[in-house]
Amino acid sequence: MSTDSDTASVRNRNDFSSKTRELIAKKSGYICAFPDCGWLTIAGSDSRSSEITDIGVAAHITAAAPGGPRYDSIISSEERSSERNGIWLCQNHAKHVDDNEKEYTADTLRRWKTQHEASIFHRVKTGEELAPYGITRVSFKNVGAFKEEYSFRLGQHNILLGGNESGKTTICQIIASFSGTVHWNKFNERFHFIERAATYPYIEVSRRTRTKADSVRLTAVPTEEEENSASARLHVEVNSLPSMGWSKTLVRVLHLNEQFYKRSGDLNDAWPECVAYLAEVLDTPEDLMWDSIRQEFFQTSTFGFKFKRTSHRELEIKVPKNNRDFYLPQALISGGESTLAFLEIVLKVIQLHSDDYWLLIIDSGFFVKLDVRNQEALFDTLRQASDVNVQTIFCLHAEKDANALKDANQSSWVNAQHFGKLTLHSFL
Repeated sequence: MSTDSDTASVRNRNDFSSKTRELIAKKSGYICAFPDCGWLTIAGSDSRSSEITDIGVAAHITAAAPGGPRYDSIISSEERSSERNGIWLCQNHAKHVDDNEKEYTADTLRRWKTQHEASIFHRVKTGEELAPYGITRVSFKNVGAFKEEYSFRLGQHNILLGGNESGKTTICQIIASFSGTVHWNKFNERFHFIERAATYPYIEVSRRTRTKADSVRLTAVPTEEEENSASARLHVEVNSLPSMGWSKTLVRVLHLNEQFYKRSGDLNDAWPECVAYLAEVLDTPEDLMWDSIRQEFFQTSTFGFKFKRTSHRELEIKVPKNNRDFYLPQALISGGESTLAFLEIVLKVIQLHSDDYWLLIIDSGFFVKLDVRNQEALFDTLRQASDVNVQTIFCLHAEKDANALKDANQSSWVNAQHFGKLTLHSFL
């Protein structure tokens, strides 16, 4: 039986009109705006008189009535029932958001609404997904310390946060293993992937280009060659169908980590290591890689560094600092400057291979060579670069450093995903 207070509560609610609800749904493309959901909420029905099944909710960002989640007494009744105060969610996420209002603030929901509606508008305008080209999803099980099954989406730019021994490099090597023999060999040697076939480990990536989407799944499976003699093999599936192999250039990855800096700390040792790695990934002779680092290739550059060869495997570098107009030997510039200078070469390599879409992984062992100011500048520069087909993952130890990057790029932040001891922040 309803009470007078129940009647008053209903009377005081500032609900959306049918027209407003329809507008909220259409601006959202009838797709749930909760990050990483993407659930389509409307379809035809053979049973309902309306011939439509609709599982979407026009959820209030600030509650329709006092006592509701995120209620704001300051705004007017008209604002409370307006389209601006509504976000389209599937039924599950509508309840989840309201049951966890401390985690999902009004500002968070407004950001989701703005970004999701912008992505829907972009898809209608261009016929393309706003989600990144390149690697869109990563799934795996029984690799290293990750015994459970995990799956997560990648944004255009990403921050992977976790302490020492949390598995950041494991994730990076899983992704890189799909790109080139050198990466696959390093991954298999470290994790004994095929040898551990008894646990049925698998790794999988999905990739999108302008024209199609692909997926590759690698599973180690046991076999029986002879009685009482166990062996193992690698099972490959491309787009869910068994395959004899996969194109090692289907995914192009550059994984920059601490292995680029020899223990001696001598930068004369570091540069040959860096260039040798690029030559391995590109499957080109090292001397040819060195020959390509010429002045004429760096008339335009991302960070302002210029290079010239002085001998067989030595460079002089002009650092874009205090209007310097002279070159220094590679061993005389600082570790942070060397890091940015090498990234200059990496981005030029990517530009010269513009037909491919590259994932640039900057692991924590490489990123810590930069101070916070240069970390922020690097992240911001790559996020805004329009002339480079690049997707990024930045690996960080400290939450304060991740928060600094996140806060500086709040308008493009999409969501955070948690798995194991790691947090993945994704950005547009």
